[in-house]
Amino acid sequence: MSYKSVKKLKPFELVLQKELMDLDEIEGIELNQINENNLEEISVSITPREGYFINKTIKFVLKFKDTYPITPPKIVCITKIFHPNVDENGNVCLNVLKLDWTPAISLQMLILGLLILLTVLLYIYIQHSSCTFFFFFFTNYIFLVFFFFFFFAYIYSS
Repeated sequence: MSYKSVKKLKPFELVLQKELMDLDEIEGIELNQINENNLEEISVSITPREGYFINKTIKFVLKFKDTYPITPPKIVCITKIFHPNVDENGNVCLNVLKLDWTPAISLQMLILGLLILLTVLLYIYIQHSSCTFFFFFFTNYIFLVFFFFFFFAYIYSS
């Protein structure tokens, strides 16, 4: 093997390579490199053991830029799912991928975040337009039920 045939890794690839080696094995999570020649895209398959998506395999692609870990990766859900934090194009909305991102967030934390996202439906960061519509009317429905309950309770108690 000649000296020139050794590929020099970019700084973000070195960070990712270390994080991949340090990953703990988590039941229901499988990681694959999409292209063996670079680490810019990593495929993650998650099969939650509880929650709404129990025993369903959901596939994601994590896309890393040269600026990782300073900037967060883009996460796209390849499997078509109806989820409040996944828009119609599969873009995943997590607070740690936007305002709460810090370079201290590791690949393992991101993957665990995706597992939690599939286990617990988070209506705080709604990305899917249909979910926004549903959540708006659901919260208004709950408000109206409580309003009329207390209104009639007040009238009949007088």
